Amino acid sequence: MQFQELSSTDLKVDSSESNTSLNPFTGLVQRELEQFEERLDAALQADVDLVHQIARYMATLRGKRLRPTLALLSAKATGSWDERVIDAAVAVEMIHAATMIHDDVVDSATVRRGKASVNSAWNNQVAVLMGDFLLARALCILVDLEDIRDRNRDRAVHRRFPNRQLY
Repeated sequence: MQFQELSSTDLKVDSSESNTSLNPFTGLVQRELEQFEERLDAALQADVDLVHQIARYMATLRGKRLRPTLALLSAKATGSWDERVIDAAVAVEMIHAATMIHDDVVDSATVRRGKASVNSAWNNQVAVLMGDFLLARALCILVDLEDIRDRNRDRAVHRRFPNRQLY
């Protein structure tokens, strides 16, 4: 797979354009980015109405999705593709969002991407708890990912002892 050479102006990102300025790259993983959005939306579902309400509000603050795009492209470019990369990208984006929420509290920021920051729209305590929720959810996603080293080790054992009951 070859990438065309891009200048720094080609990579200029205007948040109002969302992914359009990253199209040379996002086009390579468009289907996976759509799956990413679906999985992110599912991960943000919450039984607590306030958490759900804030998660929906945060969805309106959507950024350019640089981190998930880089994660997906990196996995494909290195031949390390696995469907779990999409879930890992969701976790990375949620960790990033959590740190932005916490950062807005520390900096007393009132605006994020042209809209009221979570701490400004609600309050600092709610914002910190929402950031903690995102971080906890992201960590749960990561814990649920099977460690590839375990899977490779299991394959090696099964190749070495194909007729033995190991479990």
